[in-house]
Amino acid sequence: MFRFSLVAVMATVIGAGCSESKTVQCENDGPVCPAGWECTVDQKHCIDPLTTTCGNGSTDQNLEDPSKSEECDDGNLENHDGCNWDCKLPKCGDGFKDDPEVCDDGNTVRGDGCSDTCNSEEVCGDRVKNDYAHLGEPAEECDEGGIDTPTCNKDCTTAMCGDGKTNEANNEECDGGGAAREPKETVDCNIDCTLAGCGDGKKNATRGEQCDRGLLCQDGTGGTKGENCEKDADCLGIGDGLCQTRDLQCCTRTCQNPNCGNGVFEPTCDGFPSEVCDDGKRCADGAPCTLANQCASVAGVDKECKARRGYGCREDCASAERCGDGITNDYPNPTSSNEACDKGMFCTDLTTPCTEKNAGEVCAT
Repeated sequence: MFRFSLVAVMATVIGAGCSESKTVQCENDGPVCPAGWECTVDQKHCIDPLTTTCGNGSTDQNLEDPSKSEECDDGNLENHDGCNWDCKLPKCGDGFKDDPEVCDDGNTVRGDGCSDTCNSEEVCGDRVKNDYAHLGEPAEECDEGGIDTPTCNKDCTTAMCGDGKTNEANNEECDGGGAAREPKETVDCNIDCTLAGCGDGKKNATRGEQCDRGLLCQDGTGGTKGENCEKDADCLGIGDGLCQTRDLQCCTRTCQNPNCGNGVFEPTCDGFPSEVCDDGKRCADGAPCTLANQCASVAGVDKECKARRGYGCREDCASAERCGDGITNDYPNPTSSNEACDKGMFCTDLTTPCTEKNAGEVCAT
C-alpha cells in the first residue's frame, strides 16, 4: 500500500514538472504559450507551428498549396504595418484600411459605399468619378470635391448653361434650364444665363422686350466703353452725363419697338412706319395717359388710352395736323375746324412739292 502511494506521488510530481517545462513564457511579460507552441518574434502572441508559421519572422512557402504561402512575415500578428496578421500583403478588399486606401469593406465590389479600388467611399465630393451603372443609378459625370468649378457642378454633374443649376464658377448669374439641359430664356434669366433686364443689350422676349440696345450715353454711344456704357463715369462730358437706357436707335428706353403713341418721336426706323410726330396717348377727354385705368373715370363709353387725333399729332403719327402736311385732317376737338382738302406745300411755281423753304424760295400752301 505504501509502495503504491509513493510511486503515485512521484509520478504526479514528475508529471507536473514535465508539464510546466513544456509551456513557453514569452519575453517582456508576454503571454505563456501552451506546450508545443511558440512565441512570435515580437513576443506578443503564441502560434502553433503545426498549423501556421506566420509570426516567426520568416516568409514561408506552402509547396502543396501555394495560395497558403506567406507573402510577408514581420514577426507579429498586427495589421496596418505593411504585413497583415495572416502574413499577406495589404490590398484592397482585405478588410483593413491601409494608406493610401480611403476605405476597405472587405470586398472589391462597386456601389456598396466603398469602390472596387478602395480609393472612394462613393460619395459626390470625394474627387473620384464614381460609376453606379451596375446598380441602375446615374453615374457621376465629374467630381471636383463637391464644389462648383468651371466644368463641374457641386452635385457632380457637368456644368453647362441650361442645366438649371446656377454655377457662378462657370460665369453663370442664373440658369433657367431644367432636366432637358438646354438653355432657356425666362423672365429673370437670359438664354446665356445672365440676369435679364432692359438695358443689358440682350432682347428677352419672355419678359416682353421687343428690342434692347443696352445702356447708352446721350449721344447714343457707350462713351469711353465704345458701343455700350456701364456706369455714369463712362459718359463724363457727354450730354447729361448719364449711362442709361435711351429712346435711341429705334428702340425706346423701355425696350420696345417704335410705336405710335409711346411719346417718342422716331422719324426713320427701318421696318416701321415713319413718324412725323408722337405726343403719346390720351383719354377720350384729351388728358394724357399711359395706362387704360387712367381713363376709367372719363364720361362715355370710350375708356381707352391711345394715340388720338385732334391734339397736334394724328393717331397714326403721320401728321402734325396742320394745313400743308398733305393729309386732309379732321379734328374731333370741337375747337378745330376740319380740313376740306390738303395738297401739301409747293414752291412759288405752284408745281414743285416741297416740305421746307430753301434759301431765297417760298414753300407754302
